[in-house]
Amino acid sequence: RKYLYYLLGLIYMDLNEKTKSIQSFELSINGSKGQSFLVPVSLYLGDLYFEERKYNQALEKYQVFESQMGPVDKKYVEYKLAWISLNMGSYDKSIDQFIQIIQRGSEEAYYKDSISSVAFLLADTKEQEQCLDYVRKTKLSTKESLEIISLVYFNISKNAQKSHDKLLNYLLQQENDSSKKARIIMNELNLAFDK
Repeated sequence: RKYLYYLLGLIYMDLNEKTKSIQSFELSINGSKGQSFLVPVSLYLGDLYFEERKYNQALEKYQVFESQMGPVDKKYVEYKLAWISLNMGSYDKSIDQFIQIIQRGSEEAYYKDSISSVAFLLADTKEQEQCLDYVRKTKLSTKESLEIISLVYFNISKNAQKSHDKLLNYLLQQENDSSKKARIIMNELNLAFDK
């Protein structure tokens, strides 16, 4: 019977009936133990609650069967938990979670998006010196640090209200690629002409 609720939940998902899908999936896992469909159902529920901006329920569903998940599902959950932290306003926690994903290496499924997310969060929530300090204290490679600071720099430099001179100096000192240095200088020239 629990498996039928699981199948019904999948059908409702295909029909984009989120409320009915959630109800069916909840009925399929309540009181269930050991069934092979529990992990996928918990992920589906986590995703559905996430889409509905019900982050506490999403967090619960992503974690309920985490001990039974394989490595791919665990990495997905880790990534979604970073987004939940961000959406719930826990920016430092979210940055730390994204950095953990980055530290596992560039072959990681969520690597590039995690770099962009860290850069966006730093640019949005920190002053430039804090951005530099935050990246320096992590155990990221020079390449990853430069990539994050470059993205932070370009995000901050768009905002004329925020100073970005320390980021600019850091990038020009650290960057070895002359085409990237030229891009940074061109950005500065464009900003100067726009004023």
